[in-house]
Amino acid sequence: MTALQKYARLEAVGVWRESDQGQRRDVIVSIGDATLVITDSQEKALAHWSLAAITRVNPGLVPALYHPEGDKTESLELPEDEVAMVEAIETLRRVIDRRRPKPGRLRLGMFLTVMTLIAALAVFWLPKAVIQYAVQVMPEVKRVEIGQSLLNHMSGFTGPPCASNFAQPALRQLSQRLLERSDALLVLPSGLDTTRHLPGSLMLIGRTLVEDYEDPDVLAGYILAEQLRSEHQDSLQTLLSFVGTLNVFRLLTTGKLPEATLA
Repeated sequence: MTALQKYARLEAVGVWRESDQGQRRDVIVSIGDATLVITDSQEKALAHWSLAAITRVNPGLVPALYHPEGDKTESLELPEDEVAMVEAIETLRRVIDRRRPKPGRLRLGMFLTVMTLIAALAVFWLPKAVIQYAVQVMPEVKRVEIGQSLLNHMSGFTGPPCASNFAQPALRQLSQRLLERSDALLVLPSGLDTTRHLPGSLMLIGRTLVEDYEDPDVLAGYILAEQLRSEHQDSLQTLLSFVGTLNVFRLLTTGKLPEATLA
């Protein structure tokens, strides 16, 4: 410490008392390695006080009176003419105090760090975690309900799915053969020129795929490709990523998505 080096050779005469009942003794005071060294006239060490643990009893008054922190019975008195030593001690105490960890600042720093971490988790981790959890725990009956609700909203601009008595047997047979269930395929009259899957294992087919190709293998290829996509990309997860974290919480707590998010 530069300040310690500055006062390394400084000495002063003072009066030291080991306890309240102890005898007052004339001593020599010097500054050692981060300590205040108190010796008698024979240079015998009587006490070493840590500079970081010295308390002044009477700031601004003379003679200056000090005691080691935690022991108010031991004292050191420096007379008025030892101004240099008093100033040295006060300077070193200020330097040490500035270098002490400030608990308030440390707590504030820790608080801000924790809050930043929480905010980062809320922004980057929480939405994905909530969506992933919702996808994992959502029962099939709720998936079907959500898919049907989406279909109802889509029908407003695509038209209702084909319900022709002439087409239904062939469509059910194709669905059973390719997807192992007879009610998975729905043909929309407009608004879709390819295939899309909805929650609840519903697959939408654009009307043009049925009418524009004579070879049924073309339609079968589209259906199988869409089925592969659905196995790698859950349509419910895609939907929940779109509606937002708050609405996902609502789905988990109430079992329903607001109709406005599906429109």
